[in-house]
Amino acid sequence: MNRGLMCNGKTKINIIMIFQKFFYPLRGHVFFVLLVCFFVGANSAYSANAQYSSRLWKIESRADKKIAPSYLFGTMHLADKQIVNLPPHIQQVVYSADTLAIEVKLDAESQRALSTLTALQGDETLSDLIGNTQFKRVAQLLEAKGVSEYSLQRLKPWAAALILNYPPASLDPVLDYSLQLKFSQQNKPVYQLETAQEQIEIFDHLSLGDQISFLEYSLKQQDHFDFYLQKMKQLYLDDDLEGLQALALEQMEDINQPFMLQLFSNLIEKRNIKMVNRMQFHLKAGNSLIAVGALHLTGPKGLINLLRYKGYKVTPVLGIE
Repeated sequence: MNRGLMCNGKTKINIIMIFQKFFYPLRGHVFFVLLVCFFVGANSAYSANAQYSSRLWKIESRADKKIAPSYLFGTMHLADKQIVNLPPHIQQVVYSADTLAIEVKLDAESQRALSTLTALQGDETLSDLIGNTQFKRVAQLLEAKGVSEYSLQRLKPWAAALILNYPPASLDPVLDYSLQLKFSQQNKPVYQLETAQEQIEIFDHLSLGDQISFLEYSLKQQDHFDFYLQKMKQLYLDDDLEGLQALALEQMEDINQPFMLQLFSNLIEKRNIKMVNRMQFHLKAGNSLIAVGALHLTGPKGLINLLRYKGYKVTPVLGIE
């Protein structure tokens, strides 16, 4: 059974509605601390030249010219209307695709995985793990996001850290889910490149000590969260993926956690390789839209470069073709 977030004895908002901003997938705005992780070691990919000047990229097969082009679309996992309402030249391409492949579909299976894997087992509570003083700090911050102390007590430390780095929950769908709904309404197939369990296990496999460190670091960043979220949003709307890289690099000096390097590898590098391999079926079919978080596109081990290594021609879509 899915657990609601309780407030004054009543279900205020479902836990899934908050976690969909992340596990729907990683990637677009994600949260501040992971914006940094996404570009650890990515200095060589950044230059003054605009290598990544679009959120939409055309993928063409060099081996078989008969295959229709597909498109790679970098998303930002927000419900903000400026993000969800796409520019005309992007709409034209996106909604002309025959199929959609996203990171994870929001469905009953993903909801079950979220409900199961984010919750502490038995009678253990979050305050038992982090202490009452730290718990009260987290509870105060999350109350404004619709999370009661009752629900917070049942969350694992990494799950509480993720919610700390979300904007307040919204009833409106994030961009990725909006695409899923649109394609489903048009009776077009929607596929996923991963499962929710695969994404969640990246965090669930962290040691308890690393989970608590992750939560503590997230607490320290709260004063900067709104500033960086708005900055990230504007860079995304400006199609400045390289600017997102630069923003991440500015924050790298704040990270001094060894486990973050492994987390980066698991979240980005390994997932990118997996996603590139799994999208081959869709690319061979042609006229597919691959929509993933924008931060997966850039860097030497980003999806754009990995697709090029596989022999595809990948070019930015800068206007109506």
